[in-house]
Amino acid sequence: MLPNLLIIGAQKAGTSSLHSYLRLHPDIQMSRAKELNFFAGGLAWQRGLDWYGSWFEGSEPIHGESSTSYTMFPFVRGVPERIHSVIPRLRLIYVVRDPVERIISEYLHHWARGREPRSLAEVVSDPGFPDSRYVETSRYFKQIERYLEHFDRERLLIVLHEDLLEERHVVLARIFRFLEVDDSFVSPEFAIEYNVSRDRRLHAALLRSVRRRLHRLPKLHALAHRVLLARRVEQIMSRELERPPLDPALRDRAAECLHSDVERLRQFTGLRLGSWSV
Repeated sequence: MLPNLLIIGAQKAGTSSLHSYLRLHPDIQMSRAKELNFFAGGLAWQRGLDWYGSWFEGSEPIHGESSTSYTMFPFVRGVPERIHSVIPRLRLIYVVRDPVERIISEYLHHWARGREPRSLAEVVSDPGFPDSRYVETSRYFKQIERYLEHFDRERLLIVLHEDLLEERHVVLARIFRFLEVDDSFVSPEFAIEYNVSRDRRLHAALLRSVRRRLHRLPKLHALAHRVLLARRVEQIMSRELERPPLDPALRDRAAECLHSDVERLRQFTGLRLGSWSV
């Protein structure tokens, strides 16, 4: 069995929460794992349709998965083409948020995992920033255009992250109608904010792992090194993951990179996007 629903992004826009909310509905089966990335190509694609289909075995009328790599063009290419070649008639949900805030959130995500050594100011002031993955992933209409080459407009639902936070029941009911399932369904678990503390839990888990390994070192000649290293690791990993400030001039630079795309998104959706900083 193959899915008939894909949440295609955007990264750091609430897709983990939406995935979790949808799986609560009795008529929707979302894949146990998020980010299957099948249509992104690479190893997952090479595993084939039998592997992919094994994630969707329930009797529910809607089967779905969520992979934010599906809207990372041009860094991940060929996704809409692969999807259409396998499942030409399916529904697509795209969650978007203030693109500057999304960039900051993605930066923090990578920094917390040691994948981004630069400061946020260094990232935004870099000459290559306008063409970076941070910006391209935030050019939502550019991503949408790729899908419109292969799918009818009515197969795509655009959801605002801000609305999912502030009017969750209204947004979920609209999604359920889009999926043609019972839109009156509610759950107390809709109140849960998923993935909010994930980075902090990651730090704690890494710290525990490092401590275990340090205590396996020889206890005599390495004692001083073990103590100093353990303290330094704890200092780094126990940092509060606060949103880094962005100088107004650099924020303006980020907004300028995205202005044209946001205007096209406004025209396409008819949404004012008044709370956005672009």
